[in-house]
Parts: sequence; structure tokens; C-alpha cells
Amino acid sequence: MKEKIQQLVSEQADWVHRGVFTDDDVYQRELSHIFARSWLYLAHDSQIKNAGDFVTSYMGETPVIIARGEDGEIHVSINSCSHRGVPVCRSDSGNAKRFICPYHAWDYDVTGEGRAIPRQRHLNSCPDKAELGLKKVPRVESYRGLIFGSFNEGIESLDDYLGEQKFYLDTFFNRFPGGVEVIGEPHKWSIKTNWKLPVENQLGDVNHGPF
Repeated sequence: MKEKIQQLVSEQADWVHRGVFTDDDVYQRELSHIFARSWLYLAHDSQIKNAGDFVTSYMGETPVIIARGEDGEIHVSINSCSHRGVPVCRSDSGNAKRFICPYHAWDYDVTGEGRAIPRQRHLNSCPDKAELGLKKVPRVESYRGLIFGSFNEGIESLDDYLGEQKFYLDTFFNRFPGGVEVIGEPHKWSIKTNWKLPVENQLGDVNHGPF
């Protein structure tokens, strides 16, 4: 794979083969080496102001729920029932006390803790609900209201990870005494393309704007 990558990108990174945008092997490697190891942006603090507020998002291809618990803390859980893997939340955002799996009605609170299993009193061996909650994203931290999560338990702190980029974030997210607030629902597009193409168009190819 290393030799293949060397053929796709020149040593100075001034020449990039189009295969980096289409090769599935490269994409799968990105999922395991980038999305599974890095800090990923999930939501803004103002989107989940109150207890029970939640938004849904993705970490790579993994669906997650970002929610504010009764304890005021931010909880990020994988949106997949511990029983049969069905998504327990199908809304982009809202306020809830429970997430009920539509398949067999397993019951979870907004922190991802398991609360009820239907007809559990009829089971000969009742499972421990404390061990059957939604899987947690192991690392969750925020900076200037920006909430990040990582599947990598050993990753450095978000503060260290952002490094000098914090200067640029501060110029926007720390401009006003009250901070920045997200208003309204986010705009979303479903594009059948590799994740790098929209990033390249928005961040790397600003020259097309005047034309």
C-alpha cells in the first residue's frame, strides 16, 4: 500500500493523481488512519443548550448522537442499538428523554445508558442493562464551544492537537463577549463523491471564485 500511495502523490506533494479521489483502498485507509485516530468536529455547544437537547452526526461513516444530559455534561454515543444495531434516533436534532429502538423497543436515556428491555421480567436470565447501553465515544472535548470527539482513547488533548490553529479559531469564535451561537438547522447536502473533493473545492481551490 505504501508503494501505491507513493505513486499517487509526489514526494513534494505538488502532483496528485486523480486516484486519491476514487480509489477505494485509499479511502478505507483514510477511515482507519484519519477518521478513527483524529479529533473530529461534531457540533457547537449552542446547538445543545438544555438537558435533553441532541443533534446527530457522523464520525467517518459511524453515526453518533451528541446530547446534553441532566448532569449538564455532553455525551456522545454511537447511534446503534446494542441489541441488533438499528439506529435508535432518526432525527437530525431535538429534545428527548429517551431514545427507543424501533426494532424491539430497547430503551436508552440521552446519555446512552440502557434503561429498559421489553418483557425482561419474562426472561430466564435477565441481562444487566448497565452493560448494554449505547457504545460511547471514548474521548469528547470542546474548544470555544466547538465539540470534538475521537475514537482514539490515547490521543493527545484537543488543546494540544489544535496547536497554533487555535489562533485562527479565536479570531472568529472569541470575537464577542457572549461567544458565537448557531441559529437554525444546518444546511446539508448529500453528494455521491469522495470526502476530499468538497474539502478541496471549499478550502484549497479558492481561485475558481472570481470565475
